[in-house]
Amino acid sequence: MNYAFTFVLASYAAPARRLLAAPVAFLLCALAGAPAAHAQSTNATQVDPPIVAVHYQDLLAGEPALIDLFVPPPLLEWDEFAFSADECLQGRGVHEGPPDKVLIVRFEVPDEGTCTTRVDLLFTNGDSSWAAAALVVVNRLPDLAPLEGVAPWFQTGRINLPSAKPDDPPAVLLLMGLTNSHHEPLSLLGFGNDAGFVRAVGQVFRYDPATFHGRYEDLVRNGSPFEPTLLQPGATAHFAMVLDPQQRMPTGAGTLTARPVALIERAGERHTVQFPRMSTAWGVELP
Repeated sequence: MNYAFTFVLASYAAPARRLLAAPVAFLLCALAGAPAAHAQSTNATQVDPPIVAVHYQDLLAGEPALIDLFVPPPLLEWDEFAFSADECLQGRGVHEGPPDKVLIVRFEVPDEGTCTTRVDLLFTNGDSSWAAAALVVVNRLPDLAPLEGVAPWFQTGRINLPSAKPDDPPAVLLLMGLTNSHHEPLSLLGFGNDAGFVRAVGQVFRYDPATFHGRYEDLVRNGSPFEPTLLQPGATAHFAMVLDPQQRMPTGAGTLTARPVALIERAGERHTVQFPRMSTAWGVELP
């Protein structure tokens, strides 16, 4: 996707909005001095702002060191937006579309290693402010050759949680799988950052489609936690993840982006298999 980005290494002022890359100290001072603003389904606080965006991405060795974080604007009037992040994320631009669409914050990420961090978000309107946060996990993979002949797929859906209230929307369900089209077994070792994937997206279940009928209880009862898997020729490994089963994210608006890369061992050599990038949103539209 191509977006027109506003560069925010210092600050930017537009007729209707101000988009700022702010230090953490600014966010904390603003929160301490501003009255609480009501938005989404949670009152943001300095200590525990709601997570409204989750981003997990494995980057191949030759890919650009850039990610685009989709930020849902709050369900209130605002005229200024500020964000801050750890040093492993360097803000490079903000794209603001129509009011019903997400803000896109572009970050530069390290050329190697892992960046796991929280991005603090602050929307203000005069003396009122609303704070939120995003969880970002980005992993730069070693230079491994891609493996052909393995068909990855990735799709999203919805699933009802047993603890949900009658008016709660269904949780986000991610389904993904790999089919071994080779004539020899393959070892599925995991993803770029298994612990980071679980932290960002949720517990990974390996499941059998014959025993999964679209219910959370099916995954808990019949699924098994992910472990390194030997994939026989012609076989398919099925995996499911439920975003935020504890229902800590606001139900008003939120986003999830995931682009995992599987690590596969074949004949003693490690390879990569890239899954399609998947983004989903609720209460707001994607670009």
